Amino acid sequence: MRIWVLGAILLAGCAHDLGSTEDQLMRMIEQSVALPEGAAPLSRYRRHYAWASGDPQAVEAVYTLGGKPDRLWLSADDLPIVLDGGCSVVTFKFEVARKTATNVRCN
Repeated sequence: MRIWVLGAILLAGCAHDLGSTEDQLMRMIEQSVALPEGAAPLSRYRRHYAWASGDPQAVEAVYTLGGKPDRLWLSADDLPIVLDGGCSVVTFKFEVARKTATNVRCN
């Protein structure tokens, strides 16, 4: 029984570290990204992030206006897909190793 409890505690600690790492990464991205001309202030967007499919060293980001401004870490399959929206939707890819946002654009 003690081994099971120890395992649960260790796993909970790992999950916390992962969330903490992702939270730090989201903050770093938000401090370094320059939104395109015509975009609203960062604080007005609901900010969605996910590890990029097929590229473990990059993060995909989708910022949307509407709803409560917040930041969320999702799976890549759960990122919002918006085909229009002008600057009410901003998308980009963030390369972690280079600490650089690429292809930052309004939909």
